[in-house]
Amino acid sequence: VPGLSYRHQGKARSNGGEERVMDLDTLLPPSYHLVDDLERYFELSRRPTILVDSGRGCAFACEFCQTTLLNGRKIRYRSVPSLVAELERYRAQYGDFEAYFVHDLFTARRPFVEELSRALIEADVGVSWQCRCRIDQVDPELLRLMNEAGCRMLLYGVESGSEETLARVNKRLRRGVARETTERVRWTVDAGIFPSLSMVVGIPEESMADLNATLELAAEFVKIGRVNEIGRAHV
Repeated sequence: VPGLSYRHQGKARSNGGEERVMDLDTLLPPSYHLVDDLERYFELSRRPTILVDSGRGCAFACEFCQTTLLNGRKIRYRSVPSLVAELERYRAQYGDFEAYFVHDLFTARRPFVEELSRALIEADVGVSWQCRCRIDQVDPELLRLMNEAGCRMLLYGVESGSEETLARVNKRLRRGVARETTERVRWTVDAGIFPSLSMVVGIPEESMADLNATLELAAEFVKIGRVNEIGRAHV
């Protein structure tokens, strides 16, 4: 089996030769019909949420992230018609729910996001959704379109307020990131989308100055409002 790693006679073995799926539309849909009483899972959520595999791959290689290792650097998306059809199918089967598009770089290709957003508006699926993206890949116009199409939450990997820490983990962001990040979070709030902000402390070699820069950036987010509550922060 290509890509299979296993242990044999006390030693780790790997077949190698793994091939990543390039045409994501060829993947079979999740077998939710095999889950006994899916509604019981919904009871544990803020609102019923279903994960939707929308794309794979990441052109970046942040030191702390496994995405590039698992899915490669080549970004590929499912087709817009296949995504709309999946949402319509779940809506008919499960009623009201929120979709979570699973892809770390959802907005990496703007034409895809625009096409999907317009298709969702036209189809009037009636499904709100969340996604994840880099904060330097959005602007007010795109955010407004996404909100009109049903986007209610964006997860941004802010990571740190320290440019030295960001460089250390190979985040590949432009200088002046703290100011730009605050501005883009404000754009998101103004567009009617809740920004969920992921920040990390304790990166190896991080100094107290780096930590203070992150805390100061978090304080700026609090001033904006409608961002992560302190009690929900993950450290």
